[in-house]
Amino acid sequence: MNFPQVWTILSWWIETNLAPVLTGIQSVITEFIPYLVYMALGVLIVTLGFVAVKWLVNWTSRRVTGVFSSRRKRR
Repeated sequence: MNFPQVWTILSWWIETNLAPVLTGIQSVITEFIPYLVYMALGVLIVTLGFVAVKWLVNWTSRRVTGVFSSRRKRR
């Protein structure tokens, strides 16, 4: 038993109703996800920059404090 009318209606429904959904999903994957990746990389780079600057300031502060405290102890 073959039902060609059912397949005709089903193929018409898939082509007309699912095509925009599939196109939308493809658009999201090809356009939106790369922006999320770029934003995540930007946040990561900015965070690493702040951590590096904080580390450098703390390191410099310790060095300067160490130099001046050792001079006080010598006198």
